[in-house]
Amino acid sequence: MDKTREEYKKKVKENKKELSVVITQILRNKKILAQTKERARKKTLCLTADIEAEGEAVNAILLNYPAADALTGYSPIMWATLNILDNFTTIPVPSSS
Repeated sequence: MDKTREEYKKKVKENKKELSVVITQILRNKKILAQTKERARKKTLCLTADIEAEGEAVNAILLNYPAADALTGYSPIMWATLNILDNFTTIPVPSSS
């Protein structure tokens, strides 16, 4: 019993060490992701200012597109479904003949 307990105490200690490494990596990657999103936002604003300076109007909707981030994880089947939906001008309603 003591041998088993010591063995699993050692395994738990090793797992905690591995977990701390993974958590550190996750936190670092989240920080980098936040920095890249902020750079992208600043670049968008800069490009918008340049376009407007040239006399072209920029649609305000283009400046705020949080839904675009949400769509990046869709499967190919979901993208195909969304593409089909985009091609419909009206939603077909089955007739009750």
